[in-house]
This record gives sequence, C-alpha cells and structure tokens, in this order.
Amino acid sequence: DLYFDDDAFQPENNVYDFNYGMEDTDEVKAFEIELDEFKMEHGNETQEWRDNFAKEKNYTIVVDDEAVKDFRGYLVVACCGSDSDVELAERITARMGEAHGKQVHVETRVYSHARQSDNVYEIWLESYDITLLHSKRGANYNAKAWDGPAD
Repeated sequence: DLYFDDDAFQPENNVYDFNYGMEDTDEVKAFEIELDEFKMEHGNETQEWRDNFAKEKNYTIVVDDEAVKDFRGYLVVACCGSDSDVELAERITARMGEAHGKQVHVETRVYSHARQSDNVYEIWLESYDITLLHSKRGANYNAKAWDGPAD
C-alpha cells in the first residue's frame, strides 16, 4: 500500500473532534498510576533527580473561536527529511496560510527513516473524507494509473 490511509481511523480519533482526548485510554490510566507510585516512593528525592526519570508538564488550553468557526480541513504534507523536501513543505504551508488563513491547518510529517530515493512526498486533505492531492511515489511507481504531470 503506497498511501498512508487507515481504514480503522474513526472521526473521533481526529484531533479536531470535540470529544478527542476526553477519555483516558487504559495505557494512560496505567501510566498515571505508575507516575503516582513513583512520586510517593521518591518524594524525598530532589526534583532534579526525579526529572531524570519523569517530568510532568501542565499545558494551558487556548481555544481560538475564530479558528474553530472557520476551520474546513487539515492539509498533510508527508516527506523525507531532506532539505529540499522540508523547504518545499514550508513553502506550501506559507502559501496555504496566505490563501486560506485559518480554514486550512497544514501539518508537515517528516519520515526520518525515508530516503530521498524512496520518493516519499505526499499531500492529502483531511476533511469529511481523506483526499490524496499529490503523490510523488505514486507518480513514479504507478505511472499508468497516474493522470497528473510527469514530474
């Protein structure tokens, strides 16, 4: 399978779903129990010593009402870690920001294990459905089925 689509992905798994992350998974619950046990067992140690094993960070959630109202989709750029691929992803991100503002959020996924010769450069839009917009790999390996430009 040349594409990164996952049939098991449900709408509630989307980070933009209003119920996302509301319920803790079994793994999170087990981790929280283990962290509490660690704190009780090593409460007499210095914070610096405890930070070598576990750090806790509290985040403030800021809701941008304008972004929530205007949001229409999520553009994903998947590429290898080469400078040229990342630079192109940055240019796409800037252009989408200029053209669509807060309607489209752009995420760049850098696959560090991919090499330049793997031709991993895909762009897809995640909205109601997932729509593949560009696939460098698909163009190279499925040339007969590809109806886009040759380069």
